[in-house]
Amino acid sequence: MRHRCAHLVTLVAALLVGGCRHDVASEFRLACSLDRDCSAGWRCDRAVGQCESGTLAAVPDTSTAVPEAATVSETAAVVPEISTVDHGCERKTCAMLGKTCGIWDDGCGGQTTDCPVCECAGVADCNDSNACTTDACTNTKCVNTAIAGCCTSGSQCDDGKVCTADVCSSNKCVSTTMAGCCTSASQCDDGNTCTTDSCASGQCLHSPAPGCCGDVSCPTLSGYTAGCNAAMACEYTPNDSSGWHVWDVWIYVPPGSFSMGSTAGAPDEKPVHLVTFSKGYFIGKYEIVVAQYEACQTASPCTAPSTADFNGCAETGLNTSANGRGKHPQNGLKWPQAKAFCGWVAPGGRLPSEAEWEYAAAGKTPREYPWGDTPEPTCTNGTAQFAVAGCGCGTNMTAIAGDHANGGSTFGVQDMAGNLSEWVEDCWHASYSGAPVDGSSWTDCSDYSARVIRGGSITGLASDLRIASRSGDAPTNRNADVGGRCVRPLP
Repeated sequence: MRHRCAHLVTLVAALLVGGCRHDVASEFRLACSLDRDCSAGWRCDRAVGQCESGTLAAVPDTSTAVPEAATVSETAAVVPEISTVDHGCERKTCAMLGKTCGIWDDGCGGQTTDCPVCECAGVADCNDSNACTTDACTNTKCVNTAIAGCCTSGSQCDDGKVCTADVCSSNKCVSTTMAGCCTSASQCDDGNTCTTDSCASGQCLHSPAPGCCGDVSCPTLSGYTAGCNAAMACEYTPNDSSGWHVWDVWIYVPPGSFSMGSTAGAPDEKPVHLVTFSKGYFIGKYEIVVAQYEACQTASPCTAPSTADFNGCAETGLNTSANGRGKHPQNGLKWPQAKAFCGWVAPGGRLPSEAEWEYAAAGKTPREYPWGDTPEPTCTNGTAQFAVAGCGCGTNMTAIAGDHANGGSTFGVQDMAGNLSEWVEDCWHASYSGAPVDGSSWTDCSDYSARVIRGGSITGLASDLRIASRSGDAPTNRNADVGGRCVRPLP
């Protein structure tokens, strides 16, 4: 065995001086068998299963010193390549550590040198092009450590909150609260008792609450059922709708302020002044209807109407059930008669103040007519019954109450322009100087004994249908173009 190991020593010495040889053409084998031969220039001793030196080719001139134990013939041998296939020698050199690759020598036994896997010689070798890692080279190994809170895309910044917009900016997560976004219903409270507030998918939802019309809460009125009319106002229909009760319909006018009068109108419509109602009230949807008034007569509080002082155009005459006008507004009423009816038809019933009447016609926003600034009234657009081609659009009479649906006010009150003019509570004054600003009646009649009449009529022109238009008459006069309308207080 000594002479075989001597050859090995020579080869190992050559390898240690020259480093790992990756380009040696021949293959070096120390062990052999029946099915495994030796390298070129070696013969196999089958008895012991070892390769022995034979006739070797000349070795090219080399500067490597020959150890004393080696013979000339041994050093002249071609240095065979160590087989990575058979021996798994990993030929890498870690130059900065001064280490060479290992040799697996199954002939003499054992691994003579340990060769680590070298990944880096410095931090430049470890750059992973990731802005969110710190790169280092430690013991020839690259170490890439994630930077806490660093990001490369917005998806890494999602904080799970529906009300934040999450973005990655300059490798930093930025979460911005979104305006109007919600996480609970309490954040959606709009202070309106007429909405049910909820939060869904970050959005506040406001649904109409039961018992409300728009943003107005409808108060309870005993004996009536509240609902929302086409104008989204609270409208009350009687639980008993038989006979005359079908006309006993009320509309709630909520508290609020409005500008009363007109800057462009007659002197008696000035000065324009702000009126504020601290409480709401109910106003009749319709003018006093013939069937209602006749029921009041039957009950005795009401006395017979008459047109003795003005009979209208072409003998308009008195509206009665007998002449087929039971659904028309009742004309021929004196101021006291209209007032008496209102006291009978509802608890606390009365004539409206002039301010209550105008507010019910106009609402909070100034307008020319109860239905708006346009269209101009005609006899064919369903706005009013007035003096065109004679009285009452050529019919010389009134129309059925509420028949001009396009002429409804901002609250849905009918016939506030045309059909009949209406008595109100106030005494007549030539201007609004000194008028109440709280919506109450102006009952100082020291200047005039006349009472105010509002709204156009079958005998009035289009200009008389303007909301701000007003006139007055002696409270005892009985005219074919004058009737009334009632209000009632909150319970």
